[in-house]
Amino acid sequence: MVFLYHLDLSWFSGGFLGVDVFFVISGFLISKLLLNEYATSQTISLSEFYARRVRRILPSATIVIVGTVFVSRITLEPLRLANLRWDAIASSSFWANALFADRAVDYLEASLPPSPLQHYWSLSVEEQFYLVFPAILIFSLRLARHDRRIPLIMLTSCGIVSLMLAVFFTSAYPVLSFFHLPTRAWQFIAGAIIPLTRWQTSYQKLSCSTALPVTGLLILLLSTTTFDQSTSYPGIAALIPTTGALLLVLSATSSGAVSHILSHPALTALGSRSFALYLWHWPVIVFVKSGTQSPLRLPDICLVVALSAFLTEVTHRLVENPFRFSQFFTSRRRNSFALAVVLVIVGVVAGVVNGKSSPLIYGSLNVPASTSDQLPTLLSEASRTIFLPENLEPTLENVFEAEPTIYRLGCHDYDSDTPITCDIGNPNSRVRLALFGDSHAAQWFDPISQIVTKNNWYLLSITRSGCSPLPQLMPTKCEKWFDSALTTMKQRNIRTVIVSSLINGADYSPNVLRDSLESLQSQLLKIDTLPVFLEDTPRPQEHVPICLSSNTENITRCNLSRDTSVTNRYSNLTRGIFDSTASTFIPTEQWFCVDGICPAVIGNSVVYRDDSHISPRYAELLTPQLEQVITSILF
Repeated sequence: MVFLYHLDLSWFSGGFLGVDVFFVISGFLISKLLLNEYATSQTISLSEFYARRVRRILPSATIVIVGTVFVSRITLEPLRLANLRWDAIASSSFWANALFADRAVDYLEASLPPSPLQHYWSLSVEEQFYLVFPAILIFSLRLARHDRRIPLIMLTSCGIVSLMLAVFFTSAYPVLSFFHLPTRAWQFIAGAIIPLTRWQTSYQKLSCSTALPVTGLLILLLSTTTFDQSTSYPGIAALIPTTGALLLVLSATSSGAVSHILSHPALTALGSRSFALYLWHWPVIVFVKSGTQSPLRLPDICLVVALSAFLTEVTHRLVENPFRFSQFFTSRRRNSFALAVVLVIVGVVAGVVNGKSSPLIYGSLNVPASTSDQLPTLLSEASRTIFLPENLEPTLENVFEAEPTIYRLGCHDYDSDTPITCDIGNPNSRVRLALFGDSHAAQWFDPISQIVTKNNWYLLSITRSGCSPLPQLMPTKCEKWFDSALTTMKQRNIRTVIVSSLINGADYSPNVLRDSLESLQSQLLKIDTLPVFLEDTPRPQEHVPICLSSNTENITRCNLSRDTSVTNRYSNLTRGIFDSTASTFIPTEQWFCVDGICPAVIGNSVVYRDDSHISPRYAELLTPQLEQVITSILF
């Protein structure tokens, strides 16, 4: 399921649910294994349990980490290698889920292309679960003697608490809910509970035994074809695929037709190789995409499948089975634990070495430092520039650290219903401006704050990531923030509101966009302000700094086409509404594009800091042009 989803098959938009199925099956298998051991010997050996986990997981996982780090240095863009160091370290020591969760909520890193080790997050969640689950099971079994009801009650209670956490955090902090164990544990527990019940015995007696696995399969098929990235997950929605997985697990424990199908040699062979296939398929996809610089097409998919199958078979035969069944490791547990130490160190060292030796990115052309008065000339020449300037500002290595001042000041909002604001300039000034919108408004904070400070005006900034100020297009979570922002601006006696929003490249209905623009204009007029819409900047089709890092000898490959980076109908619609007697429209395209090309580098300045936002350095260069326009509007 996960493999098909990662192949970008449109009809498999919910294939990420395969991880949920994996969690349920994993919980069931480990619980059954431990309970069988307890039934036989009245004890559970934790040391033997963890020795088995080491032999089963670490050899293949480490080989893939080391191989991925090595191939990444050959195939990936140089700028992507910096983060790979920590990816390898975290994946080797099983806290990758925390790393990728942190990176996903870090606004400046969230737009980075996915790591070739990103799929290790689920493996980290699994191993974290197995650090605590066996101890809890042993404690409950000893407490219960021969009565399995107490373990069942304890585990069910833990599962209910975990599910409640998942529901809460999915609505408030969806990324954290997706990646972390406390909100995923209930799915493991759901599978682990099955061996504690007598369902297996009673299941075989049910007249509808054939219908249950079919129902489970249909539930999973329906989920994988209807769920997508917009689904609020893993909250209540996760109950659906988890239920489907539970029904299939139940069917596998019976002697019915489904059990016979699942025991077919072809399926058992695939199942025995599924772990290695899961480890290899994602790096292969990342490498192929990096090589083609385009979405996967049919030949690419065939290549991915062939390479993944080959690497899976090699790993299964030469790494997975030899370590798993080697008498040297199975006969003495300390040998397995020594192996664990060695393999973790190998994975960590691979990451450290990659970080220490990651190539620096230098250009081969020295150009004069860009100045604002030269900007028109520099722009006209930029589309013909071939080589990356060696005196680039900011340097590609530091492009993520060169963040807009509004982030360092802590007044750009992420998740608060009460606006987090910054007050710039003279609070007693009669010229009172507000900068309002999402991150595409925040990217203009530096030049506007400089203009305000220079002229002794007052500026109130109210911006929030992911919250378009367009009423009909903003997420539900932003509605209270939007209303509070309007109230705050009215209380501060704001006279002019400079508003901007992500529009270019978005998938908006023209009619809905029109209604949203008119609604925004109307609501700003109601609080007695002059609405000024600052046109959205051209939208890159890729992460510009990463593209530049791999095309230092021909940066024209990273230039934007005006036709694809500016959505004409959206721009014309916005201009038509705000360019009126009641409001104002500030065009920006002429500051970024010339002759149908929007250069990635102008002079010695990187124009874009990711795949969406302009760099603070280039925004600063536009200060005089922006000041001239704003002054003409105010006076």
